[in-house]
Amino acid sequence: MGAAYIAMMGLVIGALAAFFTASMKIGMRYADQPVLKRFTIAGLITGICALMVPEVLGLGYDSLNAALAGELALPLLIALILTKLLTTSFSISLGLPVGLIGPNLLIGACVGSAMGTLGAVFYPAAADHHSFYVLLGMGAMMGAVLNAPLAALMALMELSNTTTIIFPGMLAITIATLTTSEIFKQRSAHQTALNMMDQTLPTDPVSLALQRTGVASIMHTEVSKITAELSADAAKRLDTSKSNYFVIDGDTLRLAHRRDLIQAVNTALEEMDHETALKFIDINTLDIQTQPLTELYIQATLWEALSTMNKHEVNAVYISSKDRLQRHGIVTRKAVEAYYRTAINT
Repeated sequence: MGAAYIAMMGLVIGALAAFFTASMKIGMRYADQPVLKRFTIAGLITGICALMVPEVLGLGYDSLNAALAGELALPLLIALILTKLLTTSFSISLGLPVGLIGPNLLIGACVGSAMGTLGAVFYPAAADHHSFYVLLGMGAMMGAVLNAPLAALMALMELSNTTTIIFPGMLAITIATLTTSEIFKQRSAHQTALNMMDQTLPTDPVSLALQRTGVASIMHTEVSKITAELSADAAKRLDTSKSNYFVIDGDTLRLAHRRDLIQAVNTALEEMDHETALKFIDINTLDIQTQPLTELYIQATLWEALSTMNKHEVNAVYISSKDRLQRHGIVTRKAVEAYYRTAINT
């Protein structure tokens, strides 16, 4: 009976996870409404549920501990499952800053506790393993809602602190996840939210490779940042710089090659007489070829760099940093394209 009963529990949890995602879709239809209206709707739903089941309020740690100990009656477990599903799904979809994993662990714990209680009626030996079903329910609900069975299994091992739960955990989590995705055709909660906002995460090999790689891995570091206005002395010192590129910080960021900039600056210096030698050189007035840049933080990925270039219609980004080493540089579209060609070939 054990494996069949665990499989049935996976089916039940998979159906509840699908109901959770479907409720999120309903709530996200109002995601474009004013924040006061959305929060009012979420508050009304939570308040009505709390009038019927006060345990739905709060973090739920006390209810979770009670479920583990088998102290909650079956009618209360069922009521808590349904009300927690509704309040959490609508609160999240309406934009409230609430958690996703914690409430679903509580829902899974209540399902597991209910299944353990029912199992003890038909199979008295199961009464000694009540907390076992609670843990399985927590892992299965997490895996189904997040569509992350491996992460749920690892969390289950951490919670139980034993490896004997691996095989029953795999059975419950896999069946619950497949029930949600294949039978009810529901995506994970995060994917559902992104789809409702018409923002999908790319899953092709090139995009995945770019998402796994930071800009610091390919950025060109022989770069100096200068102001658009330079004193004559500062302009003369450019020739001693070892940088191949210069980022000109004016009204906008622009990128200039060393050869072009120094040639134009030296020409401007030669044309200056002694009286104007102490004045500033305005690089914006020089005949020099530059290209526009936009700024990106050093912790960004290559995917973010490429998306930023496409959004701002530029072919390079300036990588800035706030650490003590002041690491900075540039990443060009050509360098990103060369990287993912190499990634595809390998």
